[in-house]
Amino acid sequence: MMSEFNQLDNIDDPLLALDQCREGVRRLCGDMEGLADQLGERYLAPAACRSVLKRLRCELPLCHRNEELVYRLLVSRQAGPSSLMRCVDVAIAEHNRAETCSIELAEPLSEAREGIMNWNPNALGYLMRHCFETIARHLEWEDAAIFADLSSHLTVLDQRILREGFRRNFLTLMHGEA
Repeated sequence: MMSEFNQLDNIDDPLLALDQCREGVRRLCGDMEGLADQLGERYLAPAACRSVLKRLRCELPLCHRNEELVYRLLVSRQAGPSSLMRCVDVAIAEHNRAETCSIELAEPLSEAREGIMNWNPNALGYLMRHCFETIARHLEWEDAAIFADLSSHLTVLDQRILREGFRRNFLTLMHGEA
């Protein structure tokens, strides 16, 4: 993940960095779906479990913190209550639900990466599908409700604030402080 951030760190456009972060979460959803599809065999590839688990712990929260930085920037411009403020409240609540779901997946994925399958494959599959479908649907909703036309609303100062905030979020998460 560090090498991926170094690539993002060199990008002048924080929205491109955010898009890449969100695309990584979409790939994570696809990989979780692939794992869920393997459950019928009562075996999950350890390397795939390790990758998904690491990304659930690191990339998903990092993406959420970066999105929330964008939310704060947009809301700070609002005068009084608005539909955007309500959308942000809903988005943050959905981030919390997705991260709770990823915490619930931590134990079975940790065991599966060690070759241990003590979990009911149907229950684990349901939890995994719920998690990746929830995250994927949320990304689509954010695209429509919050991030549509975002680039036309950012000033040079906004972009600098986002770049620095994204770096800070990454460093905080990497040091286990998130």
